[in-house]
Amino acid sequence: MIPSDICCHSKRIQFGLIMPAVRPKDTPRATFLSQWHRALDLIVGHFDSAWSIDHLQSSDDELLEGFTTLTYAAARHPQLQFGHTVICQSFRNPALLAKIAATLQLLSGGRYIFGLGAGAVVVDNRPQHSTVVRDAQAAHGALPPHFFIERYTDAYIAELQAFVDALRRGEAPQVGGADGRAPVVIALAAQRSLAERCPVNQRDHRNMIHITQDRAAAAVTA
Repeated sequence: MIPSDICCHSKRIQFGLIMPAVRPKDTPRATFLSQWHRALDLIVGHFDSAWSIDHLQSSDDELLEGFTTLTYAAARHPQLQFGHTVICQSFRNPALLAKIAATLQLLSGGRYIFGLGAGAVVVDNRPQHSTVVRDAQAAHGALPPHFFIERYTDAYIAELQAFVDALRRGEAPQVGGADGRAPVVIALAAQRSLAERCPVNQRDHRNMIHITQDRAAAAVTA
């Protein structure tokens, strides 16, 4: 568990597993189902919830229907909460959707997490060029630039310009040293929590900050 003063919304971070919803063609159905149940068994006591996508079909592989999957999983694994990563509302009549969700919530003992989506925002990397070649197998396009500064040039320029502008106005930059240190502290806390298989409390959080400062100082003087 990450220290509570890093997360401003909750004293305890909860983790959930997105359950596999697509069975690859080369995986026998019995094997897929066995591995699916094993994954849910393994997260009990470590994760709080499991989630399923709500799509009808995305490829030639078999895709599980969302509500049927959650109903079955909730009955077989009563220690977990269950939800959809997002529900596609246009698939079902609103009254039917409300009845399905209310029924699952009742029969699962209040373990259903209802999340409704009205759309999506897709953000992708800009490719090296826009040419796409389509053949009988797939569509083939260019990869994004490999180097991060080349890939996100505009973002880096905007970040540096904002920093310079703040200094010229005599203002504190929007992003400071504490913002750069926070993800390092989180990573160290998560790494230690994983290694020791226990939560990281407030005292450990302060120790992580000191460790981070000591490592930074050592790196500068090395």
